[in-house]
Amino acid sequence: MEFTAENLEHAVLQFYHSDSAVRGHAHQWLTAAQASPEAWCFVWELLHPSKSAEVQFFAATTLHTKLVKSWHQVPPEQYASLKKQLLEAIASYSIGPKIVLNRLCIALSAYVLHTLPVHWPNAVLELLATLQPSNLPNIPPERTAWILLEILTVLPEEFQSSHLAHAQKGLVRNELQKNVPQVISVLQNILATDTSAPNNETAVEVMCQASCCAASWLQLGVPLPECEKLADHLVASVFASTSSPQFHQTGLAESSLDALTNMATHPETHRYPSTCLRLLGKLLPLQQIIQAQQQRDCTEGGNEELVSSIYSLFISFAETHSRLLLDSLLSDDEKTNVMQLIQLILQCSNSPGEYALEENTSQLALGFWYILQDDIIASEPEQFHLCVALLSPVYRSLAEVMLRKSMLPFVESAWTSEEKELLRCYRQDIADTMMYCYSILRDNLLELLHGKLEEALENCSSDPRMWWRSLESCLHAFQAVAECVDIDESRHLPRFLEALHRLPYHQLDTRVVITALEAVGAYAEWINAHPFVLSHIIPLLVTGLGSGDLAPSATMALKDLTRDCQTSMAPFAHHILQASQAALRGGKLKLGECVRLMYTVGRVLAVLPVDSIMHYLNQLLMPYVEELQYLVTLEPSAAAKAGILLRMKMLSMLFATLDIKPRTENETEPDVSEGSDVGTCTTVQQKTPQQSAAPGNNEQVQPVFFVLQRILPVMHAALDKWYADTHVVQALCSALKHALATLLDDCKPLVPEILMLILKSFQLQPHPAALDLARQILKKNPQLFVSGEGVDLAALFQCGTMTLSLPEVPAVKAATSFLVNFVSQSRELPQLLTVVQAYGEELVQRLLQCIGGESPRSVLEHLSDILLAMNKKHCDNLSRWLHQAIHQDGFPSPRASQEQKEQFVKMVLKERANKRKLQETVREFSLICRGLVGTDYAAQSSPFF
Repeated sequence: MEFTAENLEHAVLQFYHSDSAVRGHAHQWLTAAQASPEAWCFVWELLHPSKSAEVQFFAATTLHTKLVKSWHQVPPEQYASLKKQLLEAIASYSIGPKIVLNRLCIALSAYVLHTLPVHWPNAVLELLATLQPSNLPNIPPERTAWILLEILTVLPEEFQSSHLAHAQKGLVRNELQKNVPQVISVLQNILATDTSAPNNETAVEVMCQASCCAASWLQLGVPLPECEKLADHLVASVFASTSSPQFHQTGLAESSLDALTNMATHPETHRYPSTCLRLLGKLLPLQQIIQAQQQRDCTEGGNEELVSSIYSLFISFAETHSRLLLDSLLSDDEKTNVMQLIQLILQCSNSPGEYALEENTSQLALGFWYILQDDIIASEPEQFHLCVALLSPVYRSLAEVMLRKSMLPFVESAWTSEEKELLRCYRQDIADTMMYCYSILRDNLLELLHGKLEEALENCSSDPRMWWRSLESCLHAFQAVAECVDIDESRHLPRFLEALHRLPYHQLDTRVVITALEAVGAYAEWINAHPFVLSHIIPLLVTGLGSGDLAPSATMALKDLTRDCQTSMAPFAHHILQASQAALRGGKLKLGECVRLMYTVGRVLAVLPVDSIMHYLNQLLMPYVEELQYLVTLEPSAAAKAGILLRMKMLSMLFATLDIKPRTENETEPDVSEGSDVGTCTTVQQKTPQQSAAPGNNEQVQPVFFVLQRILPVMHAALDKWYADTHVVQALCSALKHALATLLDDCKPLVPEILMLILKSFQLQPHPAALDLARQILKKNPQLFVSGEGVDLAALFQCGTMTLSLPEVPAVKAATSFLVNFVSQSRELPQLLTVVQAYGEELVQRLLQCIGGESPRSVLEHLSDILLAMNKKHCDNLSRWLHQAIHQDGFPSPRASQEQKEQFVKMVLKERANKRKLQETVREFSLICRGLVGTDYAAQSSPFF
């Protein structure tokens, strides 16, 4: 259809009053109409008063879109007529609809931004003069004022979102800021209006718009000294909105608070510290509204949203000027106001009610406490000690508040999932705040927490159902500060961990025990330096294994302890292993917990003598091996798969952690994943080193060797039936990978069988996990790569070469790694050397094609690695191949001159060590080949010109 007014009107009505399919087509067509040149004409027809509000709104929106995106279509000689049409349209819609009027005001603001400062240099002043009641006698004065304020409000907003050129945007900003005094004067006059007369709704609406306008201009930036009188009017507006009935539900308080927030937090305010402190004095009386609203909560219900907005203003001021506040604490003149502000924020943190269910205000202040303590710590020593002395009571009170606010609800069943998630995040934020408190209070916080813990224990002994929440919050706080406490702390933490032994667990809510277990895990590193406390906490941990609710936390805590305190675990090994075996046989653990528990089993077994290890393996592990042997004989099913995955993952975790030989490198933590429940157990015989042909009979043999030797035939059987299942193959390869990482050279007697397993897997169905495993065997023994029968090295080299042209970065990266290693080993391995000499020229040709523009620029640094390797190992060949290639006309790109190509070759051959410099050379030559570097620019900075 043609973009006529009639067709457009029909399409707009279809968009608003049809089904989704028709609406989608209408939207697509209307969007095309907005982008068309005809839009400059049809908008005025559609703005006719006889049209429907939907059509008028579409027209006004289209006009704004054209002004923003298609300004270049307007010739300068038509600027004046366009302005006239805009102003006339605004005047004609002065009485509404308001949504159309608003959109027209935004369109006018876009026009102003395009014509400042050349074509309409005094735009703001002219608008201030034109939009006066005396000039518009047919429009009510209050409506004229509202229109002026609406235009002034959207002007800075439109500027902030505009896409003007950088230089133009700077000029427009300067022009807008020149008019700040006149705009502020208008706003102050309006905000000073007496609105006490009855039935003065229009004047109230204008005041609300004036406060919105103030927020908009203050966000743009107004020098703070010019805002002091405006601040008085805005504060007065907030008070008026709470005391005068006609202001209720008008939004005046919220918009005034937004304006004050923009005033107080603009980045330029740091230039005016004295004015900032005077502004603080103007804001502090707003606390009276908070007190009045909180008193009203107890009777008729207060306005929590208004209270939150006022608190947000105070907090924003404090966060923006925290350093100024700390400096002012040392001044007797300003200290009172600063301490009053901090106490107000503490009061916000202590908002009455249960968070997420009864209040949502207390979380506003949590960020401030971090900023404040961070600035305190960054202070000079003298100021630091003074600030700590002054603010320690505040942080002590804050810690007590956090203990109360972090309490769990008595019953969570009535809470929605969203409320539970809000509480979880809130408690994590409280934990962070406890760390900030520790940064200031240090041992005094531990003393406070221990006192609260003893108090909660005493209360729980008489009434655990009432006081368990206090006990849990203390444990949560101790857990929160675990990573901050010094490793040599020896006064409070031993008492804390000893107190865990005295908790009446069977009388307490399960959530208390869970938090206690998590706290123990958090102190694993500290416990490693103070192993005498293990006797207090091991019973708690192993008891937790027997409960389905406690098992996740118990297994995690045991994992942390056995990771950090492995050498101290021998006295408790029997207790832990027996409890682990019972838990695994109990059938209450989920897959993730079974796998995680095998981490503990492996770490504990590793500190025992080999004979003891094998004894426990027969009891604990071999039953799962036999079960696995049975499961792989079954026909594939969901149940069989779940059983196989569980046992494979348990084996994998054991292989990763049962290491009896000391390591010099950091171990990597295996992954723990969730899954199904665990089954029951049986037993198996241990093979002797002689029977198993184990490595080095005179050396201590890794127990993992015997387990792997026993399990390899089972893996073969599993692969025969499950080779097509990605999850099973992944689990199998992961187990082998962890076993090889533990055994290292000790795995040599088993390497042939492992290689057969990998080859079998890949022949049945290629899988990335099998390749990843093969790489770990091959990584330190490239001789295996060339000695295998039937390996077509030339085909592999050519495959890697062709892969360089793929658009996927991971594929190119893998091919690059392969080729770099191939070339790097080629001088030591004759088979590889023959391939490089035969196909190296093809590789160089492909590299130049990729650099010349065939491949995305994101892979260039990887391609550089191949050139570097070739230059190190085959410099003469590389030189000959490069020179032959660049003498082809138009290769690798017609945009590169012969001189530039020769310069590129010279710089590549020169670089045999500096990888970064070679990457820069390749990158710059590639830009030339792609036509992305201009000659004028490049001549100034590039060796290619």
